Amino acid sequence: MAQSRANVRLLSYFALNVQLL
Repeated sequence: MAQSRANVRLLSYFALNVQLL
């Protein structure tokens, strides 16, 4: 499932943004 992988990447990016904030 490529979509699942993309979702994980998106979540990772979001988590990184939250940590930066």
